[in-house]
Amino acid sequence: MFDTNYGSAGGTSYPDFSGITVKGFHYLGSQRFGGGKTTFVGYNDNGQKRPISITLDNVVFDGAQPSFTGLTATHFSLGPGPVSFANKLVPSI
Repeated sequence: MFDTNYGSAGGTSYPDFSGITVKGFHYLGSQRFGGGKTTFVGYNDNGQKRPISITLDNVVFDGAQPSFTGLTATHFSLGPGPVSFANKLVPSI
């Protein structure tokens, strides 16, 4: 889960989730939970746009692929290794 909306406090210090890399992650699967759920929610509120910037490299889910509970304001970089659910990712604006 990568979610910049983690609290309701006000102020002018906005979350900045950038330069994140997930590399060499291999999910073997689960009879009970299948592919699981993933969340990528960048910050886009109060006139501020602070997308999550994340690189996924060699991130593989065996069997069932993850579902997404949120997929907003996130810039993905993929590879050079495979990302098994890359076809489910959409470019953000």
